[in-house]
Amino acid sequence: MYTDLPEEILLKLLRADDAQAFRTIYVRYWRPLFNQAYRRTLNRTIAEELVQDIFLKLWENRQHTLIGNLEAYLFTALRYSVINHIKHKLGREQPTEVELLADEPMAVAADVPVREAELATALEAGIRHLPEKTGYIFRLSRFDQKTTAEIAELTGLTERAVEYHITQALRSLRLHLKEFLTFCLLLFLK
Repeated sequence: MYTDLPEEILLKLLRADDAQAFRTIYVRYWRPLFNQAYRRTLNRTIAEELVQDIFLKLWENRQHTLIGNLEAYLFTALRYSVINHIKHKLGREQPTEVELLADEPMAVAADVPVREAELATALEAGIRHLPEKTGYIFRLSRFDQKTTAEIAELTGLTERAVEYHITQALRSLRLHLKEFLTFCLLLFLK
């Protein structure tokens, strides 16, 4: 029975074009993804569309996408889908005024999707400013959930060199994203 299969087996079956494995993944993750999308968009139709698009892309790219942690992959994809939806809806970049959040506690909940989009945009810009190899290693570590050993194997570097690149990326991004510190703290305190 597919419903009892671990994630790793389902991913292997999915890569082998197994539609039942895809249905099992869909049933397992659709509701949690929808709930998250709905919390971020406050619109049932948009949330459903975003989640459907994620599963469509998962199926279309099943043979080409290497996924280490399916749940992390799906929720990261959802986060970027919501951010792109919000950016498209806004039609332009909003000015960052994180300091206002501290003075307006009622505005925090309403501003969270916009602020998250701004943070994601700033993070992407910060990563683009990193040296190419450092940015690549950072993405593997933080977005693809790869271990230091896995990254070392992929890149041909030592684990120590991989750790160095991750440390340099974090140091640079910390400076680049310092204006979002208040916002991040407020998010974690919710």
